[in-house]
Amino acid sequence: MPPAFAALLKACWSLQPSHRPSAQQMLQSLQDVQADVADLVYQEAVAAQDSDEQGTTQLASCAELSPLLAV
Repeated sequence: MPPAFAALLKACWSLQPSHRPSAQQMLQSLQDVQADVADLVYQEAVAAQDSDEQGTTQLASCAELSPLLAV
């Protein structure tokens, strides 16, 4: 769970109503969490793609596998 989301949940359950976030604050927090998660997913996708490309390059450079890759 993203830490900002956990903090929002905790704030919403505050025993003192004055410490609870307003609807506008909750919306802003959720939008921030959404943006952070989207960035993380994008970064992981780019890293996975880079890893796949490196693996393919490494496989293509193996002389013993060259005949298999030519199929």
